[in-house]
Amino acid sequence: MRVQGKGVSGGIAIGRLFYLDGMRELLPQYVVADSEAEMQRFLTAKELAAERLNQLCQKALIRVGREQSLIFEFHQMMLEDHKFLGIVEDIIRNQHLNAEYAVNEAARQVSALFHNMDDPYFQARSDDVYDSARTLLDALTGSAPRLMAAAEPVILAAQELMPSETLQLEKENLLGFVINEGSVDSHTSILARTMGIPAVIHLPHLLKNHNGELVIVDGSTGQVIFSPDAQTLRHYQRMQEDYHRYQQLLHTQIGLENVTKDGRRISLLANIGSAEDVAAVLDNDAAGDWAFPQ
Repeated sequence: MRVQGKGVSGGIAIGRLFYLDGMRELLPQYVVADSEAEMQRFLTAKELAAERLNQLCQKALIRVGREQSLIFEFHQMMLEDHKFLGIVEDIIRNQHLNAEYAVNEAARQVSALFHNMDDPYFQARSDDVYDSARTLLDALTGSAPRLMAAAEPVILAAQELMPSETLQLEKENLLGFVINEGSVDSHTSILARTMGIPAVIHLPHLLKNHNGELVIVDGSTGQVIFSPDAQTLRHYQRMQEDYHRYQQLLHTQIGLENVTKDGRRISLLANIGSAEDVAAVLDNDAAGDWAFPQ
């Protein structure tokens, strides 16, 4: 069965599907007897969340470079955003409601501001608001981040995947991403391109039903093939080998002069979606938009 999504990071991935369940406990909403104590509970959790985000920022600096580590600096800034904090404080102190509800409601309101902007890049930042809020909610509730517990390399599937979750995945066990939601400009898509991992989003299909199945992910065309037959599997295995050879060839060209065989100098340009793609282009890690004929 073939399903058409949107490719956001080129390459071919072949492997078993591992579905990362997105279900979390429903956040409680209740009246608190001591608003000041609840506010202090929030501030303590905010400090813990900031520490976790700083660790993520340092990890990103090592794994994906300075440009992508800025993702988590943005998350840290969200925790200090005056509008965000103002909404939280109003809900806790004036409405006398609990911190979990206050954080979730503040994230909803601030996220809506980004989502309603005209620029797709800023629209995608609405996910980052929720991601930073999720880190804060985990600190409040004592929950641990979702992690992929796979003993072998797999193709990760999820309803949604946040940048903080993406960065904590071990690349050695990650063949590709298949996500129902997301956008080309989301930081999860940007990280996939930077890490050189094939990824497809906007799949109109219930991925949970295919957990454990063999799948093929074409990050260039956006096609995902569930339980391929032997002929299709061989075809995409050849495409995968050709893709890897192409990538190796590109890496041999790094640092060479841009001169044609007849001695003519040319300028090489890159088609990128945002300023954050620049680092991947300079490192020649971005897969680009090329694809082999089907």
